[in-house]
Amino acid sequence: MHQYLCRIANEGAANWTPERVRASEGHITELLRSLGLTGPEAAQRAADGVEIICKALSDERGRWLIGPHKEAATEFALTAVINGAVEHLVIDRTFVDEAGVRWVVDYKTGGHEGGSLAEFLKSEKERYRPQLERYAAAIRATGEGREIRRALYYPALGEWMEWSEVE
Repeated sequence: MHQYLCRIANEGAANWTPERVRASEGHITELLRSLGLTGPEAAQRAADGVEIICKALSDERGRWLIGPHKEAATEFALTAVINGAVEHLVIDRTFVDEAGVRWVVDYKTGGHEGGSLAEFLKSEKERYRPQLERYAAAIRATGEGREIRRALYYPALGEWMEWSEVE
């Protein structure tokens, strides 16, 4: 799903309709098979993935996220020294918004079953906070002086969590 969200962001969301995404299901199935999934498993995951991508395209936040922005990059590879250690990182999506804020966003394409959604999201934020803090530190190490906001985006759930350095 990351590969397709990256592709859509690079090509422009306006060029992708739900019909075009659905027409890509066979290609997604083959990609998943090349990664070692069995035929039936690849087909099911591809179908699920197509629905997730369609949800992102129909979601206002999703369209904003993959839309055009200044200094936008997807699957952005970055190497930096953080706390004395060399880190090789790949940021799902980063850009500068109209207010001049740098965003570092991690896509989470899984779902949630059972339990409280609010508790799940709170737990996920704490689980992935160190990862997004490393992303922000790596960008800061390049000399970036602007505000950096971090976010997790769950297109399958239509959920978005964001925070800044002080939160």
